[in-house]
Amino acid sequence: MDEALERVAISQAAEYQSNMDHCSGASEPDAVTTDGVTCGGRFETESGSFTSPNYPEPYPNNAKCIWYIQVAKRHRITLKLDGFHLEVSSQCSNDYVAIYDGASTNSSLIATICTGSNHTFTSSSNTMTISFKSDHLRTSAGFTAYYYSQPLYQFATVGPDQIRCGGRLKSDDGSFTSPNYPELYPNNAGCIWYIKVANGMRIILKLDDFQLEVSLRCTNDYVEIYDGASTNSPLIATICTGSNHTFTSSSNTMTIYFRSNHRKTSAGFTAYYYSLPLLQITTVGPDGITCGGRLETASGSFTSPNYPEPYPNNAECIWYIQVAKRNRITLNLDGFQLQVSLWCTNDYVAIYDGASTNSSLIAIICSGSNHTFTSSSNTMTICFKSDHLKTSAGFTAYYYSQPLFQSKNIRRESK
Repeated sequence: MDEALERVAISQAAEYQSNMDHCSGASEPDAVTTDGVTCGGRFETESGSFTSPNYPEPYPNNAKCIWYIQVAKRHRITLKLDGFHLEVSSQCSNDYVAIYDGASTNSSLIATICTGSNHTFTSSSNTMTISFKSDHLRTSAGFTAYYYSQPLYQFATVGPDQIRCGGRLKSDDGSFTSPNYPELYPNNAGCIWYIKVANGMRIILKLDDFQLEVSLRCTNDYVEIYDGASTNSPLIATICTGSNHTFTSSSNTMTIYFRSNHRKTSAGFTAYYYSLPLLQITTVGPDGITCGGRLETASGSFTSPNYPEPYPNNAECIWYIQVAKRNRITLNLDGFQLQVSLWCTNDYVAIYDGASTNSSLIAIICSGSNHTFTSSSNTMTICFKSDHLKTSAGFTAYYYSQPLFQSKNIRRESK
């Protein structure tokens, strides 16, 4: 390493240490000693390895080890855990490994694991944190870990013609295609597109002229769409059939992964994306009525546009509700009057169990007078649409939050 590169490396390491000290308020030790066995520490090389304390012998009780990994900027980290043997417990509450997508245990949690034999995880940036804890009960052999880095926004070269695919897209709208489109894509392709638009926006992705080798459960050639900045983000869909598809992110990032195997190929696809305000208040009808938006209070209310007068034609309103963590949402729809149609294909309200219309669908309704729905987490999305035909009075909605896992006080009566 020449002197210039060495100075850069030393400067980056010092900056990293300073940032860690600042965030935690005090410098954590690089390694800790449990029963005379040292574990944890910091890694700043492009690749490296570590093990649970005492591996392959059983790890000690009451161990607490944290490994901090930082590689070069504009790179990401792939972590492999092999020979994985921990005490298995419900919800991994006894012994476990937690993997965080960032520089500390305050970063986003990728996974908490205590079962399985081999695991692979990938960060969305150049830092990753791994925490291992054991309790006072049984122990086991533990694990060995290996990591390596690769460019964060890598163009892949695929096929005999060395076609490039994948990469980072930063504009508010753009397009890309499967490699070699509209000719056949090559075998054994692996392409990842990372889309990031402006803050406060969401991404609408359209896949057109979609032609892939069709397989049961899309195990051969497929496209995966992730709702976030990496393939660790929530999976929106895995697709290999259909001709046209549209997907919407819940934030300003989306990741698209295309994979082909060694068998048949096809024409592939063309993709186009654009951005819209994340929490858009929509203006509908000839009178310029607004509807939709974000609700973040513990309880609140909203109505269909123009309620109790008839809602306008061609309305589209989306309400995003988010309450405090570890709470759930109960939604009441009262005075419900919509144009009734078979399968609710004309005017309808759709309720989603999560932060966007990509979340699990709770119900689609267009009839009945009163409805109640409850989410499984602290987010819920409500979409109202009307067509160009008849309208009606609409509805009024009220929601409130309550603890997700509410404890019950049981009083014993003396006999």
